[in-house]
Amino acid sequence: MTNPIIDAIKNRRSTRQFTDEQIMEEQMDTLLESAIWAADDVLSRPCPRGSICRNTGV
Repeated sequence: MTNPIIDAIKNRRSTRQFTDEQIMEEQMDTLLESAIWAADDVLSRPCPRGSICRNTGV
């Protein structure tokens, strides 16, 4: 018997395609806020620290 949920988990793929396009400050704030409150593997959220660096071409 085939379970479609198990099949989806086993066959999932993450395709990452990056561009040089900058994102807006508001978008970065939203992403960081979401990441802070997202569940993790040891239920230790929220994460109190982090750092973000913009690519300065250096």
